[in-house]
Amino acid sequence: MTEDRDRVRMTAEDSYVTEYLRAQNLMEGIEEYLRDLPAPTDEFHPHWGHVGDIKEVNRQLEAIIDFMRDGAKTV
Repeated sequence: MTEDRDRVRMTAEDSYVTEYLRAQNLMEGIEEYLRDLPAPTDEFHPHWGHVGDIKEVNRQLEAIIDFMRDGAKTV
């Protein structure tokens, strides 16, 4: 029975590492997207739709931070 538990544990550890690396990759994508957002210029004048889009991005990022701080299982 110990072997079964070890096999399940290794599977969970392997899955955790996979998901952790995926989260890192997603963060890189978010950072890249945010760096690529245009700043206001003579050619680009943001409108309220742009404001709403970035506000929604911020809302979702705050929800993720709240989940990781308060709701994520640490043990």
